Amino acid sequence: MKKFLIYIIGIGCFLSPFRTWGQARLEISNEVCRQMACESNKSLQVADNNQLNAEIEKQLAKSNFFPDVSGMAGTFYSPKEYTIQEGVNLSMKGVYLAGISVSQPIYTGGKIRAGYQSARIGAEMSQLNRQKETADVVADADEAYWLYVSVCQKVKLLEDYKRQMDELLQQTQVSVDVEMATRNDLLTIESEKSQIEYQLKRALTGKELARLALCQKIGVPFDTDVIPTDTTIVVEELTPAILDSDFSSRPELKLLEKNIQLKEQNIKISRASYLPSIGFSAGYSYYGGFKVGDITNSDGVGTLMLSASIPLYHFGENYRKVKKAKVEATNSRLLFEHNKELMAIEVEQQKRSLIDAYQLIETAQKALAQAQEALRITRLNYQEQMKTLVDLLDAQTRWQEAYSHLIEAQTNYKIQETAYLKSLGRLS
Repeated sequence: MKKFLIYIIGIGCFLSPFRTWGQARLEISNEVCRQMACESNKSLQVADNNQLNAEIEKQLAKSNFFPDVSGMAGTFYSPKEYTIQEGVNLSMKGVYLAGISVSQPIYTGGKIRAGYQSARIGAEMSQLNRQKETADVVADADEAYWLYVSVCQKVKLLEDYKRQMDELLQQTQVSVDVEMATRNDLLTIESEKSQIEYQLKRALTGKELARLALCQKIGVPFDTDVIPTDTTIVVEELTPAILDSDFSSRPELKLLEKNIQLKEQNIKISRASYLPSIGFSAGYSYYGGFKVGDITNSDGVGTLMLSASIPLYHFGENYRKVKKAKVEATNSRLLFEHNKELMAIEVEQQKRSLIDAYQLIETAQKALAQAQEALRITRLNYQEQMKTLVDLLDAQTRWQEAYSHLIEAQTNYKIQETAYLKSLGRLS
C-alpha cells in the first residue's frame, strides 16, 4: 500500500503541470464507477478465465459417460514370398487392415458419476469465486469514489469559505479607510485567510491523490479529469427493514458449502477403488492383400467383449484412501461451522458500524444547524457592533468545521453501507 501511494504521488507530481493540456473529462456516477471498475479489473478477468476452464472440465467429465469410438488402419509390404508348403507360396505385397472399435463403461463403482459431480461442483465454485471477487472490486471502487466525492465537497467548502473571507477583507478595508475599523482587524482577517488558503492547498493535494486512486480503480488514464455526478451525498433513512442479518447468499459461505460437497464426492471416488469395473466393447476389422498361391484373400471379422476388473488386495491402500477422504470431509464441515460463526459476528459488527455511522450523521447535522444559527446571530451582532471581529471569525470557523464533519460522517456512512452489504453477500 505504501509503495502504491508513492507511485501515485510520483505520477501526480509529473502530470500536474500538464493536466490542463488536452485533459480528458469523465463524468461518472457511483453505479458507472462500479461497472468500469469491474470491466477493467484484472482479477475479475482471471476469474472469468477460471470459470471458463471449470466449465470445460465439467464437459470433459461428462464425456466419460459416452462410448469411446476409435478407428485404425494400416498396411504392410514385404517383397519376399514365404513358402507355406511345396508349390504354395504366401505373398504379402500390399497387405492392408482397417477396423473400428467401440468401448462403453457399464459400471465403474460410481467413479465416473462422482467425477462428473466433482467437476460440476468445481464449476459452481468458480462462479461463486467470481461473485466474491466482484464484491471485493465493487467495495474498493465505492470507497475510492466516495472518498473522492468527499474531498471534492471539502474543496468546494473551503473555496466558498475563502470567498467569504475575501468579501469580509474588502469590507474591513473600507472600514479601515474611513477609520471605522482598526489595522489590527485587517491583519486578523488576513491571518485567518492565510490559514484557509493553507487548508485549501492541502485539500487540493488530497483531491488530486484521490482522483489518481479513483482513475486506477476504474481503469482510465491518470490524467483523466473525473467529475462525480453525485455532488451531494444522499443518505436514506435507516429503517429496521434495511438492517438484516441473513448472510446465506454470501459467496464465501456458499463456497464452504460447495467444498463440503466436493469432499463427499472424493469419498465416493476413493470408495470406487474397492468396487469392480465392468465394461463392454465391440469392434469390426477388415483385412486383405494376402495372396496364397494364386488366390487373393480378404475378409472381415467382428468382435464382442464383456470385461470385468475386480480389485482384490492392495495392502490396505484403498482403505486408507477412503479414510483419508472422510477425515478431509469432516475437517471441511468443521471449517464451515467455524467460518459461519465468524461471518455472523462480522455481520453484527458491520450492522453496529452502520447504525453508529447513521447516528453520527444525525449528530453532525445538529451541530451544523447550531453552528449555522450561531454564525447568523454573530454576523448580525457584528454588524450592530455588539460582537467583535474575533467572535465573527470564531463563529465562521466553527461553522466550517461542523460542515466538514458532516461531509466526513456522510462519507463514512456510504463506505460502511457498502461494507455491510458485502458482509451479507448482496454486493455485486
